[in-house]
Amino acid sequence: MPIEPYAFLEALQRSVYESLGRAPVVASPDALRSIAEATTRSMNPQASAEEVAQAVERMVERARQDAARVPTPYEDPGWYGILSGFAESIERSVEQMGMSLPRRPAFGSLPTGQVNAMTIAVPGGSDHLIVFDHQMFLFALLLSKAVARAFPVDSGPGGIRISMSQDDIRARVDSEPSVLERFADVVHAYAVWGQPGQARQYHAEPLYVNIADSIRVSMEAFALGHEYGHVIAGHLRSAGRVARMLPNEQVQEVDYDWQQEYEADHLGVALSMTALHRDRRYDLTQSFWGADLFFSAMDIMDRAVSLLRYGDENAQTLGSHPPSTARRGVLRGVLRTLVDGPPAEQAISAAQTLEFVAELLWERTRPLLARAGSGGRTAATTWRG
Repeated sequence: MPIEPYAFLEALQRSVYESLGRAPVVASPDALRSIAEATTRSMNPQASAEEVAQAVERMVERARQDAARVPTPYEDPGWYGILSGFAESIERSVEQMGMSLPRRPAFGSLPTGQVNAMTIAVPGGSDHLIVFDHQMFLFALLLSKAVARAFPVDSGPGGIRISMSQDDIRARVDSEPSVLERFADVVHAYAVWGQPGQARQYHAEPLYVNIADSIRVSMEAFALGHEYGHVIAGHLRSAGRVARMLPNEQVQEVDYDWQQEYEADHLGVALSMTALHRDRRYDLTQSFWGADLFFSAMDIMDRAVSLLRYGDENAQTLGSHPPSTARRGVLRGVLRTLVDGPPAEQAISAAQTLEFVAELLWERTRPLLARAGSGGRTAATTWRG
């Protein structure tokens, strides 16, 4: 008899979290209010007490609405609310672009041990679950803030100006130690504990808030758009299956081949960029550069986990995804087919600069992680090869 996808998800979550001896941390109402107030003051230091109070109430009400939408008790309402919002936006893009979506995918989260999402076959029928690592969206938030702070910025009559000069970026990283500290902290926390939230918390300076937000949003929207790409392309029917172990549970994972991954990248970036341009009024660079950074995020965690486990950053990869160089080529090629001339090249140039930032920060994080590994630290058991 077929199992309802979210009932299967809840059973998986219960088993996995019990085996790990922990459960997802969901903020209390008082904590939510405190976080909302701190976030509001960080984003708008000049706000009056009345403006702060109004903003806090809006954020708390949104959190209540998110809590009513979660399909299982193990989903964090805030992150699930973000996921649901992206899903609705991408589905509007599916319709706008004249594509066909057979059915809305069932989404959720688990400690999957990889940045890339997993597609799991639901026993007894033809349904599937698309699950993200339970910390993936938090990692995207913290990584986006960390890499954004590497850019030299200033404000003037024309607004915020961002330097894309590699020399200026190196000088910024050299002169402001907290840039590397924040980046290394989140990579270390995710690799060692499987929980990027263990990194020291901070609010990005006001000049960096919108930059970090556009990186995060475009990265998360692409990650979800990619999964919709698999569904639209019919990959759930044609791909193979492989047995995978989660903590305490064996599941049947849909095993996409590399060509299917490239096709999903193609569709995913078109869907996510259409959604962000329409619903957030993002320009081409804002809609694209986080999608490109998604591949850096996967590479960085591959290298970090491998370095901690084996002393060699190239000894292991997490999952069987295609090389990031090839996937970036697909994304940049799609952008050139969607948009002609200088605007596309400008967006690609910005993405290349963001790739440079991630590589620069990883190069300087590598010896810190190597020392941690030599000192007895290793990667969390939830990371899988």
